[in-house]
Formats: sequence, structure tokens, C-alpha cells
Amino acid sequence: MPNKAGLRDALIEAHAQGFATPDEARTASRIAELEAENTMLRDALAWYGEQARLCRLIHSEGDAGRQALAADGGKRAQAELSRARASGVPVDVVGGERG
Repeated sequence: MPNKAGLRDALIEAHAQGFATPDEARTASRIAELEAENTMLRDALAWYGEQARLCRLIHSEGDAGRQALAADGGKRAQAELSRARASGVPVDVVGGERG
């Protein structure tokens, strides 16, 4: 069984050659959109993880991490979550609610 990217590419190619239905082509397009959302959310999470790691340091790098998190105030996370919600991705938030 092909991986998601392989399946997406196969559906797009099949549609281009007239072998896939429009629904299958939309599915392939949606897979690509969700993969892009996943990448953006992972990038934001990685940034927060790095800043949190830096915060634990007791020298100037720790100061930089604390200042970056304080300046961000959660804006990066909120922007990514809003973008994900707008594209129809169910996003769990604190408290177990779905947005």
C-alpha cells in the first residue's frame, strides 16, 4: 500500500489521465492541504519546544528564550490554530473542547 504522499500523487496522476473521478482528485487535493497544515503546525510546535528548552538555561541563551516566549505571548500558536480551523482541521484545545 502506498504512503499518503504516494497515494495523493497517484490519484492526481490518475485524474490527469482520466482514470480517477473528480471526488478522488478532490481527496488528493485535500490530502495535500492537510499535509501542508500538518507541516505548519509542527514547525510552530518545534519553535515553542526550542524556546522552552532555552528557557531552562541560566545564561544569556535562556534570557533569549524567555524573551522570545514573552514577546510571542502565544500569537504564533493562535495563528496556526486559527489557520488550521479555517481549513477544516479539527483542533483540540485546552480543556478538551474542539474548535
